[in-house]
Amino acid sequence: MVENSVLVVNMGKDAVERGLTSPYAVEKFLKNGVRVYTKDNLHAKVVVLGDRAIVGSMNASRNSASVLTEAAIETTEAKAVRACRRFVLSLCGDPVNPDYIQKMKELYRPPKSEVKAKEQHVGISNHGCVWAVRVEHLEYDREDRMAQSRGMPIAESELSSEHRFEIDEFCFTGARFLNSVARADLVLQICSKDGDLELYPPSRVIHVETYVKQDDSIWAIIFLQAECGLKPLNFNRAVWKLKGRGNELRLVKNAKRIVDPVTRHSLLNLLFRQ
Repeated sequence: MVENSVLVVNMGKDAVERGLTSPYAVEKFLKNGVRVYTKDNLHAKVVVLGDRAIVGSMNASRNSASVLTEAAIETTEAKAVRACRRFVLSLCGDPVNPDYIQKMKELYRPPKSEVKAKEQHVGISNHGCVWAVRVEHLEYDREDRMAQSRGMPIAESELSSEHRFEIDEFCFTGARFLNSVARADLVLQICSKDGDLELYPPSRVIHVETYVKQDDSIWAIIFLQAECGLKPLNFNRAVWKLKGRGNELRLVKNAKRIVDPVTRHSLLNLLFRQ
């Protein structure tokens, strides 16, 4: 910020003691000739730079810069810029001076910890566990139908909205997947139809009904909460849209956890935006 710029922060006692506002950071602006004011309970993020204004959710913090998903709107519309400037100036009440800075330094306690951005990609949502599963249209046998009957009432009780969601399901065997899949995981089904592969939108696991067949093989009916109205995408087209990151889907033979956060985000975003 240049000399004579205006900065309004919440530099009240509570904010400083909790480490939300650093007097050391504010002091740097003050030494550069910025006019600094403090406003208790301030939560707005409004920036006016000449003939443009930015209004958003981001804090001046490491978490906002590296971990949290934030958004902002930038405008050059003259009326909106004037309104933002008036709003900022209306908050200029209590000036911050060097003496106040020194007093706040005595109270300041740095935050104990901030959520670390370890293995977190900036701007990428940290989704939960996401699975891609190959399924086929097959008739259930007697043991499958019995498990389905046992699990369906439980799945119906877990459905969050009968108007927005419906129950989908598939039958699966395979220790690696069955030992790992859990309630609230997201599942992307890859299914063959009329000779073409289709990629179904993500559905959330709401119940896993496990059972043992007469041959001692372990199976499960995976009950899913699927959003009504969403249709599958052509598998090859989806892979093409994902460019290089879609190649991971071609490796799915039965069930595969999508580990890479960028691939996971791109895949879910593509399917939800159809």
